[in-house]
Amino acid sequence: MLLGFADRHDGHRVRIVGEPIWPGRSTDEYPASVQHEALINDAFAGRMATIRCPYDARNLLPAVLTDAEATHPVLVSGKQRRRSARYAPKSVLDAYNQPMSVAEGAYMFQVRPVDIAVARRGPPRWPHPRRR
Repeated sequence: MLLGFADRHDGHRVRIVGEPIWPGRSTDEYPASVQHEALINDAFAGRMATIRCPYDARNLLPAVLTDAEATHPVLVSGKQRRRSARYAPKSVLDAYNQPMSVAEGAYMFQVRPVDIAVARRGPPRWPHPRRR
């Protein structure tokens, strides 16, 4: 979605505000959000884009802010702007790219690529009998 926006405005500077991490993010959602933050700079490399990620520093855990420093090459606080000495997106990806836990009541099964194609088509559409 974000890349599509930038691509539709090719040749022009775009400005994007993203906030994938906020107080209240669940522990299940957080790892994917951090990975998103770690990948966004590579995804927009070579594009004329400015991306801002506001963080509620007063209400986030210190570990979350440490991850933010590892996923953002430049940090802004008030009028102060500085390079992140902890910028290391690959380390973040390595740390958070773990298998998801299975939620209670859920089950896992393996599928083949052909099964996914069938699932994407949806259920068969059988003709409904006419009511009399």
